[in-house]
Amino acid sequence: MKYLYLLTQDFNRGYDTFDSCVVCAENEEAAKQIHPRGAIYVEHRWCEEDRYMVWGGWGDNDWAFKPEQVTVVRIGVADESTAIGVVCASFNAG
Repeated sequence: MKYLYLLTQDFNRGYDTFDSCVVCAENEEAAKQIHPRGAIYVEHRWCEEDRYMVWGGWGDNDWAFKPEQVTVVRIGVADESTAIGVVCASFNAG
């Protein structure tokens, strides 16, 4: 079963940062490993699906540095047709 989770972070709160996103995941632990841009947390860094490191690129300082800094709240059950990943995100452009 897949669920919808609201992710929030207070670590990076300036302009050009994400404050929250909604993701589809199988559990809370998997949810907090998803970056609002769609990257995943692998081996202590945010990476694209092919494990290309994004830190120092477009993932630099726009979200929490690690999943432990992300607050997760389950907000519902996802339809089985919903893909695992980001559903929507809130970005504070400056």
